[in-house]
Amino acid sequence: MQLRHSKELLVYYYIALIIPIHYILFTSTGILYKTYIVSTQFNYTLLLTFIITANILIKQLSLNMFPAIFYCKKLKKQNIITTLRLNLVSKKQLFYSSIIFILYNIISGILILLQEDILKLFNLRFEMNTQPVPTSIFATILFVLAGGIICPISEEFFFRGLLIRGTEKLGTNFSIVVSAIYFSIYHNNPYRLITLLLFALLIGYIVHYTNSILPGILFHVLTNSIFVISSYIQGPNKYNEIYSDISNVSVSLLENNYVLMIILVISCSLSFWYIIKLKNLSITKDLNQDTAKHADKIKGKIYIVFSLLLAILIFIAFTS
Repeated sequence: MQLRHSKELLVYYYIALIIPIHYILFTSTGILYKTYIVSTQFNYTLLLTFIITANILIKQLSLNMFPAIFYCKKLKKQNIITTLRLNLVSKKQLFYSSIIFILYNIISGILILLQEDILKLFNLRFEMNTQPVPTSIFATILFVLAGGIICPISEEFFFRGLLIRGTEKLGTNFSIVVSAIYFSIYHNNPYRLITLLLFALLIGYIVHYTNSILPGILFHVLTNSIFVISSYIQGPNKYNEIYSDISNVSVSLLENNYVLMIILVISCSLSFWYIIKLKNLSITKDLNQDTAKHADKIKGKIYIVFSLLLAILIFIAFTS
């Protein structure tokens, strides 16, 4: 029994150590990468397209996929499919999850408009972070494979696999919130901080209630792939025009506040309702009833919260 508890504590040490190191490495390599991308002004040669693709693959596989696999094989010494919950879901679970995902996109769009109007009141403005925009069909295919497929799978392994699975015994809500907060700052995009947090929370509960990260992978792949394809269709100039100042969009919350607020309330209510329906289908056991030592749980929470706060401070320093 004592050995099992010490193994759980070792997992908490591992996650607490991983979070700040993971963020520092991801951010530092991202600064150099994005500076170079901006300097090219989206004039991608064939070689540069391969460099961008390779950069995405190396970062995702080394910083996201590897830590999750190490957790399964070396710390838990268990099967990856079982540990990370690569389980099939029922048609009803997938249907409910899909409805929640669709509602999230509606809520997200309204929240971005609301955020923009609030920022205007204080004469503030956030910009979207720089993303590589494909300028050819070949580049689009490579970016979809790397950023639209490999990237979401790797991130789901890390955030909904390693982080949630590794901290579940500290409390379901605790594990989902920790994973969601880190997911939102990991992207280094203050403009989308709220919507990324909401996405991660919803996917976290979907993963918990379906006992599978497959729905999260599916929705994440759809989100990233559609973004890559739409950016190619828009082109670099249109992309920059739209995302450098979201206030250019034709719909303003202040002009349509009643309609949009009604849509927001209805969408939030339906999302909550479908999460409850998904919960009713759940057979996941309550890990809060685990017999692990209370002292180990307290230590685990302290280490992970401190680690997350450190990452948040670095995020603030980096984006301020």
